Amino acid sequence: MLNQRWLGRKCHHCGAEEGEIHSLGCDMETCFVCGRQAITCYDHCVYPEDGRLRDEFMNGDRYPYIITPVFCRRCLEPYPELFHTDDWDIVVPPALRGDVLCKGCHEFVKAAREKARD
Repeated sequence: MLNQRWLGRKCHHCGAEEGEIHSLGCDMETCFVCGRQAITCYDHCVYPEDGRLRDEFMNGDRYPYIITPVFCRRCLEPYPELFHTDDWDIVVPPALRGDVLCKGCHEFVKAAREKARD
């Protein structure tokens, strides 16, 4: 069951409410075939020549907006602040590189790695 605090959140780009179809061109909509971002999916959703949406996409089985909260993989902090680091592929273990880590957990992993190397 979804925590009550997530209810009522709308798509931050097009304003779709949970269960509604995204507005055409919304950058949060996913391709109904491969799951990639629809507006950049030239295989199934967009004509590469001119960027128009394909008829198959317009008439396809489009997914509605579903709330999917983002959490830090280590501490479960919801919606951690995004940050940039040049050492991600060096510090973060391969199994976690595709996940989200908050800055505090990134710093913890970095310190633990450095300590383990000493």
